[in-house]
Amino acid sequence: MEAEVRELTVEEKIIKELGEEFIGIAKCESGIRQFNEDGTVLTSRTSDKGIFQINQVHWKKAKELNLDIDTIDGNIAYAKLLKENNGTRDWHMSAHCWKKHEAS
Repeated sequence: MEAEVRELTVEEKIIKELGEEFIGIAKCESGIRQFNEDGTVLTSRTSDKGIFQINQVHWKKAKELNLDIDTIDGNIAYAKLLKENNGTRDWHMSAHCWKKHEAS
């Protein structure tokens, strides 16, 4: 009998790639959403994109690394790169929100 393969949820992908603490960051940055209801990429007024609201200053580097931040996997992968290089520093503007999630 063949085992059924289940795709990971977005939350499971975040935990696998970044760790549990990054769920709070994703909740605060985007509500853990990559897309708007109409299917377009969630983009802030300051042009931050996706689950981790990747700022446009990173778009060129993401493209050079062949990471498409407009996709769920690409957005998470670039967030992982930022975490490896800077810890949570790139999300300091929302720390007032996600630090509450760390305590719970």
